[in-house]
Amino acid sequence: AWRQSIRHREQVFSYSTGAPRGVTHTLLPFQEDWAELSAAARFGRPGRLTLLGFGLTREKLDFRSFPGDLEIAVDDGFGETVPAPDEVRALVAPQIRPYVATRFNLMVGQRNLRFERATGLDPLNGVQDVWLGTEVGLTLGRTLPALGAGTVPAPDDVFARFRLFTGHDPGSSYVFFTAALEGRRLLGDDAAWRDVIGEADLFGYLRSPRFPGHTVFWRASASGGWRSSTPFQLTLGGREAVRGFREEASPGARRILFTVEDRIYFRWPAPEVLDLGLSLFADAGRVWAGDVPWGTNSKWKGSLGFGIRLGFPTRTRTVGRIDLAFPLGGGPGEGPIFRITMYELLGITSNLVDGQLQRSRRSRIGPDFFVTDRQRIR
Repeated sequence: AWRQSIRHREQVFSYSTGAPRGVTHTLLPFQEDWAELSAAARFGRPGRLTLLGFGLTREKLDFRSFPGDLEIAVDDGFGETVPAPDEVRALVAPQIRPYVATRFNLMVGQRNLRFERATGLDPLNGVQDVWLGTEVGLTLGRTLPALGAGTVPAPDDVFARFRLFTGHDPGSSYVFFTAALEGRRLLGDDAAWRDVIGEADLFGYLRSPRFPGHTVFWRASASGGWRSSTPFQLTLGGREAVRGFREEASPGARRILFTVEDRIYFRWPAPEVLDLGLSLFADAGRVWAGDVPWGTNSKWKGSLGFGIRLGFPTRTRTVGRIDLAFPLGGGPGEGPIFRITMYELLGITSNLVDGQLQRSRRSRIGPDFFVTDRQRIR
């Protein structure tokens, strides 16, 4: 297989200040360029495949008019932003380090996976293929310092990325574990690790013939960033975290989450037309400040909630949610959060992607990127 990709994006990184009123967000425009040409081959037989690959990537991150283009939003007013004051610029400045890097990458992976068909995990009554077994991947990339880009700094570094996935089916239930770690190692006199991102998720589905129509989803998750020289921030609240709090609640650099959710499927009122279900859930978590702007060391916070899950037409894999979550351990003024989501965010359907980590991941190369979403969830 081979991959070619070229991308140019001008976008905005939104920092949360954690404040419910006043200056709630800081908006940082930046330009990101990415180009890739990679090739890989798999050896073996389905169920026991080895992947070897190599390629070239070029990534560029530029903040052309910083600090002049940094803006703040007051009371979530994104339509009427104003220039950021000097104290805000000083907080963000450590993560404003433009660079350009051309790397030669080596990839190696082992994919010992099989697929098993299951009904009613993330879909209410739909069928999905679940991947079981083990998959590991390692990527090493060395910069080619001679290929710089004028005034934009070209670091001399080595990029490393490791990823592990394993899935098992003890009886009628399923258990999964995934972990990933990546970062850049600067070479020379300034030798140090930079932009390290790590994550680990242990989650599963519990089912029993004694309770037909019930699927209990559970999750324990940890994620974080260290020594970030480019935009990075996590928050405790949101659709993928503690759902009883706003998306921008409690910013920090490292986070731990726990979730349990009972997904109940009703064979009523029109099972031949649509799938209908109920969810009862509880979340808990906390964040640590680390070295990100507006980072806080939060206490433990939690939420309780319930919602309606809908699938149309019947037996579809796509699930919509209408949820109401009540915060526990929040400050004054915290109220219930009402959300409508057109797809299931937690579980294997989401392809195990954390949206907040994904927006800060600059190098998107590795053995697992040669496996498409369609191949992964069939």
